Amino acid sequence: MRDTFLIRMLTDKEKDILYQLMLYDKEDGYRAKTILLKADGYTGPEIRRANNHHDVNIRKGIHRFMRKG
Repeated sequence: MRDTFLIRMLTDKEKDILYQLMLYDKEDGYRAKTILLKADGYTGPEIRRANNHHDVNIRKGIHRFMRKG
């Protein structure tokens, strides 16, 4: 898997929102977990093992977050 880089730091407000999604929204929770793990410096393969999702979906989620927040 080619690695995807997070190009900016997350704000505290964004982190709070992502943690809430991770805890209370099962459908979007794995996406929030992906962003939080990437912000903490995890690599793509490490995130894949933690989330058990396909590499393409992990990259798409990170790129989507960087574009739209």
